[in-house]
Amino acid sequence: MERVKKSREKIREEILLALNKKPLSIQQLSREIGSNWGTVNELLYELKEEGKVRETVSTEKVKFYQKIIDTYYNIPISEKQRQEFIYLFSLIVEEYKKQKHRFPNRTELAKTAVAAIENEELMLNLPTVWYLYGKIPLMVCDPAKEYPLDYNGENADKIKRVVSKIVLYHMSMNARELKKGQYEKYDMALYKLKDKITNSYKLDRNFLGCLNEFLINCPTNNFPELFILTERLVVTINKLAAVSDLDKYRIQILLTFQSLWKYIATFMLFESLTRNSQYSDVEEVMKFYLEKPLEIKKVQAEEDISNLESVYLSELKDKDYELEDEAVDVREVLSDMYG
Repeated sequence: MERVKKSREKIREEILLALNKKPLSIQQLSREIGSNWGTVNELLYELKEEGKVRETVSTEKVKFYQKIIDTYYNIPISEKQRQEFIYLFSLIVEEYKKQKHRFPNRTELAKTAVAAIENEELMLNLPTVWYLYGKIPLMVCDPAKEYPLDYNGENADKIKRVVSKIVLYHMSMNARELKKGQYEKYDMALYKLKDKITNSYKLDRNFLGCLNEFLINCPTNNFPELFILTERLVVTINKLAAVSDLDKYRIQILLTFQSLWKYIATFMLFESLTRNSQYSDVEEVMKFYLEKPLEIKKVQAEEDISNLESVYLSELKDKDYELEDEAVDVREVLSDMYG
């Protein structure tokens, strides 16, 4: 039987469909869709130029390609999940317009979506993760985007009914209250402390207390760098407080903390995502999706903390202290521990 030759457009479609599952090399794609290496390579170049795929992992011999989709870090979801997310987002936007006579903001849309996904009546098979501002849908939600309401799923009416109830329940809450309520519901001490630190009116003893508590609650499993960097920042701020007024460096201190938080929050996303059986291959998730983002955020946090350490050393040089013998011994111990 004569083999039917596929058009380039058909091969493009098959490449994108194959990349829905996970990143693949040119050789793997060639085998998966039954097309020759040269054609697949040419079409990948075109798709890359169009912003539809990107090179995610590259070694001396192998390049892996990833489909660019509207999820955090292009982490794949099934087409069924994507359609269900879109329907859920469209219902929430419509309910806000109906009940509150306005569009929801990004936080309201995300928190309402999570509440619906985890509602006992629904228990939707849609992935959620912990990230910068709490628990969110894995698919990026954008209130300014038009989400079509057409959906033929068997539970469409039930989703609509539950969303209506949740929006009504959220009626009197603003975005900050929704975030706070979520942190309380899941008893996320780290997120509650992060809010207290970033919203501190004055960098006083209470601020230092929150920082020290944040260090105690910092995750240590599998990522010792998280605790080490957090410890460096907390120790530096405490030492700076001993020689200067922290409010003098308020902006730099809070921006440095935010830089560290982005690194920690990306780890939180990784950890919460891999608890989901759909993403249980931890090594694959790290290699293809989060290794580079984590490294970039780590380097940025290290640089910002180093700059703050320089501020402390500068303040220290400007002051003349007479230390007792015991204090000298303590300083030498601290110097050995923290450099």
